[in-house]
Amino acid sequence: MTEPDSPRPGQYPFTSGIYPEMYRKRLWTMRQYTGFGSAEESNKRYHYLLEQGKQVIVGVNRFEAEEPEAASLQAIDTLAVKAQLRRLRRVKAERSDKDIHRALESLKSAAQINDNFLPPILDAVRVYATLGEISDTLREVFGEYKSK
Repeated sequence: MTEPDSPRPGQYPFTSGIYPEMYRKRLWTMRQYTGFGSAEESNKRYHYLLEQGKQVIVGVNRFEAEEPEAASLQAIDTLAVKAQLRRLRRVKAERSDKDIHRALESLKSAAQINDNFLPPILDAVRVYATLGEISDTLREVFGEYKSK
């Protein structure tokens, strides 16, 4: 049983939306969404409101950027690249190929049966498998996305 003070449909707050005067200030949206008026009339009204600045589209008629910022290119330090490649060769020489093979096979098996393959990825990382090796293993199972 409802209390006598509770509002009923058609009475406040059900008539005003979430803001005071919401529907009374923007009657064209009510007409548009309730089917009073054609799509052509609603479209004309919408464009009229855009031209008058009463309908805001961020980046189109308000808050537009004056000029796009030019992207700055990152300079690659060739000495840093050479140092990183030396470290990668050293890590690959010192790690166990047997452990790498086992970890990547475990990852491949988990991916093939659609199991959670995060733990096998972590196991592969712990034995110093590279991101490329892990990615290549997953590519073998899932393939590579190609846009149309």
